[in-house]
Amino acid sequence: ITTSIAKMKSPKTLGKIMVTIVCIFLLTSIIAVLIGFASTYFVKLVNPEDGKQIRASLEEIETEEEELNILQRTANLLTVNDFPKLFSKDNITALLVAAIIFGVAVKMSGEKGEPVRKLLESANVVVENVLKIIMYYAPIGLGCYMASMVGSFGATIALGYAKTFIIYLVVSIVFYFALYTLYAFIAGGRKGAKVFWKNAIPPTLTALATCSSAASIPVNVTAAKRMGVPDDIAETTVPLGTSF
Repeated sequence: ITTSIAKMKSPKTLGKIMVTIVCIFLLTSIIAVLIGFASTYFVKLVNPEDGKQIRASLEEIETEEEELNILQRTANLLTVNDFPKLFSKDNITALLVAAIIFGVAVKMSGEKGEPVRKLLESANVVVENVLKIIMYYAPIGLGCYMASMVGSFGATIALGYAKTFIIYLVVSIVFYFALYTLYAFIAGGRKGAKVFWKNAIPPTLTALATCSSAASIPVNVTAAKRMGVPDDIAETTVPLGTSF
């Protein structure tokens, strides 16, 4: 995100992209949530008592937290009170804000900021390759996790997972072909839909093989560029979408 912002030619472009991204992400997320609710509303996936047991096993020890008003919650969402906390998975939004600010700062620095931008671009490529190495073994880890869950909670949870898997698979296939075609058509008409499906297969196969949106970032960015999406938009929207 930082490197893509640093390479943008116009600050106005950044503002326009960010506003559009957030609006589109919110809209498509709401659509996905509504479809998720509708597709599982009449199906009992797991018995309530089993659900409680599962949640109890997954929850960490809870500590009492004081009631926060909306302004305090917003501040806690966007900022941290200690720099190392910026790299915690609990503060992803604050990290995104910091990345955007840093990218703008690099852009403002002009030629003096070029060495930093090149360093970040190099680091970005290295991290992408680290992800590739790790994600070769992700399916094995996921399989071990599922086996452990079934072993801990027995056949009931296995049945719940089977129901969930079948519903998820059917809904995902319909969602994938119907909604994505509609989105591509809205973006570029028939030509847009055709170009989308011509380039969507590699990211799809990567996502299926790794079960990770983060691991799919490099191939997603490449596919977006092949569709004709400008570099700055592709390199900003894909990582933001993954974090969102």
